[in-house]
Amino acid sequence: MLQTKFQLLFFKIVTNQKFEIAIMCIIGVNMIGMAAEHHGQPNSVTSTLAYVNQVFIAIFALECVLKLLALRWYYFREPWNIFDFVVVLMSIAGQLLIFPQSGLTNRLHRRRRH
Repeated sequence: MLQTKFQLLFFKIVTNQKFEIAIMCIIGVNMIGMAAEHHGQPNSVTSTLAYVNQVFIAIFALECVLKLLALRWYYFREPWNIFDFVVVLMSIAGQLLIFPQSGLTNRLHRRRRH
């Protein structure tokens, strides 16, 4: 019963028009951030944009998880959701390749050695 209550709550959140509008606005801001990159930019801009990109990846991953919890397998019936899911997975994989010695990857390497 508790699982159903949470699923209903998540369903109400992800199907709310305000949620969709908020995600669209976040996508727009993300695009502006990506467009801000330019050749010869200072290292401070590069590191700031990298940090902001990680924040956006976290937001989109959270959106994906919320939709998966709310919609379960029906999530994969919508082509846009499949596209979003693949983009989120590829973004996370890209971050692990760019920053291989940080966070989760570093912990996994330590566990594998012991």
